[in-house]
Amino acid sequence: MRSAALLCLLLGPVAALAAQSPAERTYIAMKQDSDIYLGEGVAELKDFDGDKLKARSAAKERARGDLAANVSVEVKSLSSEKLESKDGKVSEELKSQSSSQADLKLDNVKYVELDEYPEPGQVTVLASLNKEDYRRQLAGKTTPVYRPEYGIKLDAWGLSLPSFNTIEDSGTNAANLPLAGGNGSSSNSNSNGATTGSTGDTPGIGMEFVWKDFSLGLDYYSKDMQVYLYHPSAGNYDRITDGLSLAMVSLGWQWIPWDWRVQPFFPVGLDGAFSDFNYFQAYGAGAFAGAGLRYWPSDSFSIELSWRYLQGFNDADYEKAGQPMLLRPGQQADFSLTGQQTRAAIQWSGF
Repeated sequence: MRSAALLCLLLGPVAALAAQSPAERTYIAMKQDSDIYLGEGVAELKDFDGDKLKARSAAKERARGDLAANVSVEVKSLSSEKLESKDGKVSEELKSQSSSQADLKLDNVKYVELDEYPEPGQVTVLASLNKEDYRRQLAGKTTPVYRPEYGIKLDAWGLSLPSFNTIEDSGTNAANLPLAGGNGSSSNSNSNGATTGSTGDTPGIGMEFVWKDFSLGLDYYSKDMQVYLYHPSAGNYDRITDGLSLAMVSLGWQWIPWDWRVQPFFPVGLDGAFSDFNYFQAYGAGAFAGAGLRYWPSDSFSIELSWRYLQGFNDADYEKAGQPMLLRPGQQADFSLTGQQTRAAIQWSGF
């Protein structure tokens, strides 16, 4: 007897749940969800001559009005109904309008339609709004959560360009090069903190102005290095210690397949750049494509890491007053945006 009673106690809730219709389970689950505001509208099919589309439209409008009241927004629902009897049938022309007295529009409202609920011949519509969504809208933000809006991004990046490595590598294997007067003896020593030979990726900083999926970026890079420049007329070299700098502007777009908190994204875009070394200058252009991963601690702040492949459109010679920058006899220094880049960034969005 006790076992039977215990079994009834255990199986009772399961049996009650199984007895509920899918519509009823949906209704109860949404009513119990504390993360959303909920509005409810019910319409009778008989008032619309059995037309479900008209009944759903009426229930949807009533649900939205109920939702507006529940989120304490001053919304005035204006409705007028005209009933006509023709050929023994009742039809209703429903005119409804919702207007807000507050400077706020309810966006991202989701609707669930339940036919033949709670009773046969009735249509119920539930209108829901995520509370976090509503708080964001109060602050004047209208884009979905976990999606870039307008904002600023700060970048730190490592850049690897073969054209830069070639210039940096010219400081190696420089023993016994004939130097012009005032340069001292030729050596591979690291003087004044300058590097001799390529040291891999070059760090830089940048800023991007973001508008939804588009961005305008400004990047800057500078690295001290020791370079030997050849003078063809004298047949000797100047040893120059200076910064090889790069200023770059980019126009980008990113494909974001999902609005997830941990969010993959795929940037593409165009670059234009200016490079300088000891007043030798060159200009370049190119395109980039890559992949990255972004994490949103909140809907207005994100952290990301990405990789880009850069393809230069041209090879530009470094020149100063029309004179080429020669690294060795017959070897002119040139600049190309072909290479790769690793970026880490933080972004403030929709502030």
